[in-house]
Amino acid sequence: MTSLEQLVPSLALCQQLQKAGFPQDTAMVWTHSVYKGDIVVTRDVYDGSYELDEDDGLELLCAAPTAGEMEEWLFTKGNEMIVGASAGGGFNVNWGINLFIGNGKNLQSAYADVVLQYLAWKKGVAK
Repeated sequence: MTSLEQLVPSLALCQQLQKAGFPQDTAMVWTHSVYKGDIVVTRDVYDGSYELDEDDGLELLCAAPTAGEMEEWLFTKGNEMIVGASAGGGFNVNWGINLFIGNGKNLQSAYADVVLQYLAWKKGVAK
């Protein structure tokens, strides 16, 4: 059975995406359970102003985008995309025909790699 954590990038990657400026309005979020001490992915929409109910005992950490959400976001920025499995295992995402190439052990981390490259590039161009 697949857990929600397997459907999104790691917490560390999601925090990098957040810091880089990736939108935080995703279907799932990384949360910290105040009562249990666990850090888990929960299903919910976070729109930047959403606050978890304190009775839930959950503290919002950051958005947890799926590969599909990152792919949709990249499509809004234009460019062609090629997604494939790498010869050594894992996945690669080639966006903008060799403009940004992301690699990862799973599709989620490969997309996150491309998104982080794009956001870093965009910040550099905007200066």
